[in-house]
Amino acid sequence: LETPLAHEWSTAFRLLAWFKGYQAFLSAPILGIGTGSFTMKVPFMLFKYPHNLFIEIAGENGIIGLSLILIFIYLIIRLGFKTIKSYHRLNDKKAVQLAILSFVIFFFAFWNSMFSGAIDANENIWFAAGLIYLLYISSSGNVEADEVKVVNRKRDINHSGMNKNALS
Repeated sequence: LETPLAHEWSTAFRLLAWFKGYQAFLSAPILGIGTGSFTMKVPFMLFKYPHNLFIEIAGENGIIGLSLILIFIYLIIRLGFKTIKSYHRLNDKKAVQLAILSFVIFFFAFWNSMFSGAIDANENIWFAAGLIYLLYISSSGNVEADEVKVVNRKRDINHSGMNKNALS
């Protein structure tokens, strides 16, 4: 049953979990307390994760883990934009739509991970990141092949122009 009191308890426990995660980070800032080590006992329940991706990573894996996840997120965002641009350049509308969809799934899953679920329970982040990476690999091969075709066309045009000049 949803009541205003239940929402207040949920918010209070979540804030308490964030604070506990922050304390875990302060207790071992470089390497963290260990993956999966976060627990918090409150009346009638046990929190196994702090309901925030960054606090969870910082508390359990320290600065090193937090740096790695930030680099990972940056690279996925960068690959996502590159993928969309390269498919757009190739004028492949379905691939552009799929790339945008995978990007949107990644962002919604990432947003959800900021408030719910442990890092290993947010499969949609890993699925969307993998899809973005696969689309990037596929698009970069197509772009390289397309660039080779353009270079070959220019070379053929130059050679045919030279042949005409040689004949005259």
